[in-house]
Amino acid sequence: MNPAKKLRIAIAVHGRFHSLDLARGLTELGHDVTVFASYPRFKAKHHVPNQCRIVTNWLHLILSKLYHRSRLVRIALGQSEQRLLKMFGRWAERQLSKSEWDVIYSWSSVSLELLQSKHVRAKLKLLARGSTHIAFQDRILKQEGLRAGMNVERPETETINREIAEYGLADAVVVLSQFCRQSFLDEGIASGKVILMPAGVELRRFKATTEDLDSRRARATACKPLRVLMCGTFCLRKGTMDFAEIVENLDVQHFEIRFVGSVSEDSITIKQRLSNRVQFVDRVTQSDLPHEFSWGDVFLFLSLEEGLPQTLFQAAAAGMPIIATTNSAVDDVLSGGGVGWAVPTQNPQYVINLLQQIQADRPLLTQKLDEFGQTELRSWNEAALSLERQIVCRMNDAFAKPLRIEDTANQQ
Repeated sequence: MNPAKKLRIAIAVHGRFHSLDLARGLTELGHDVTVFASYPRFKAKHHVPNQCRIVTNWLHLILSKLYHRSRLVRIALGQSEQRLLKMFGRWAERQLSKSEWDVIYSWSSVSLELLQSKHVRAKLKLLARGSTHIAFQDRILKQEGLRAGMNVERPETETINREIAEYGLADAVVVLSQFCRQSFLDEGIASGKVILMPAGVELRRFKATTEDLDSRRARATACKPLRVLMCGTFCLRKGTMDFAEIVENLDVQHFEIRFVGSVSEDSITIKQRLSNRVQFVDRVTQSDLPHEFSWGDVFLFLSLEEGLPQTLFQAAAAGMPIIATTNSAVDDVLSGGGVGWAVPTQNPQYVINLLQQIQADRPLLTQKLDEFGQTELRSWNEAALSLERQIVCRMNDAFAKPLRIEDTANQQ
């Protein structure tokens, strides 16, 4: 197959995630892309070229929002997400069966119906998994619940079973970080069936300005209190127990700490405990995030289990030195142009010592700031190009002979 050949690609996603960034990249490579999503078409069109088609599942979009906001709706659905997952899966199967595709790129947990269907026709069916292998993820969250002495939100048993079935039915599973890929290998998935598509970042929006970098250097030189920023969802999965211990052991005279994002039920008490030490800011839009990044000196990311932490890539692009746990995409960020430190998971004392060292040794911080810009993080166009190469390689193999997992083991 010619790499320049225009491919008909369907992307099916129950939300947004990285679907629009990838769709934009693939469309700009010349492919014919249609996105089937639980995301408003009028919003999606601001992020993709005009020739990229968007089909919205309005019923699923509305019900999923109500499910997460209304206890009555959750009760009506049996306190389970299964009806929503199957609803989207059946809708995607009906939509995709109307045409023939070269490639289907669909999200895990909502793809079982289309992968099982005899009516959905595609040369290559790829399953996107935005996190670690779901069984690996569940064990991590169970362990954190035992450590915290409370229930942590975990995948439902039926969701786990759905996803594992999807892994088997898909031609390949696409993951976005080395840590995520390794979790699949550790769970016994053959290496040739796991595609690593290193994630991208929207550089034109998040890349640091000269003014941001100069302000950060000026604060470091003047030995101002070190500004520590953390973004995302404030929950146990994101390491809020460790965050609390870190914050409570730092001198408030030498540190300013800000958290931007929503607060999960499992961490409301922790937020209240830290209210006099941490400035909590409600979730902001993607367009407002660069302003938050320009405020900070160091970006902190303490997740216990992560697949694609968008804010980690965005903060790195914004020129912030990052401190992130090894159970995230930190290796991909640091090898791809970001600067900072990888730290062990569930080791708050290690992070406390590092932050105190940075605060006391400002040349260490300015050295990291000077390193920024020597290399550049990958854009989503580059991520799309890497996926295109994998697609072409696998489709060439499929045309030459029946595709076997071991045939692609050396491609990674």
